[in-house]
Amino acid sequence: MPGLYNWDDAKKMINSLPIDGDSTLRLPNKEELAMLYANRNLVDHFSNALYWSGEQYGNSNAAWQQDFVNGYQNHLPLRDEYHVGSIRDF
Repeated sequence: MPGLYNWDDAKKMINSLPIDGDSTLRLPNKEELAMLYANRNLVDHFSNALYWSGEQYGNSNAAWQQDFVNGYQNHLPLRDEYHVGSIRDF
């Protein structure tokens, strides 16, 4: 998963990852990303970078992202490239 992806490619890449069992991987929503940031000392999956959420911003061509440097969230164009982190549904 290393690298930078636009939002559509990030979602496709996450959906293509194989996992065991009945759970699925997905991009976290903005609330989940905020919780991951707040607990970043316990989660080593995220580096100091910008990460996509799976949540589009309204009906626009933007989606929410989480900054793991300063904790800010913003909505940015879907064509921009950022890091990707996944979470698992159980």
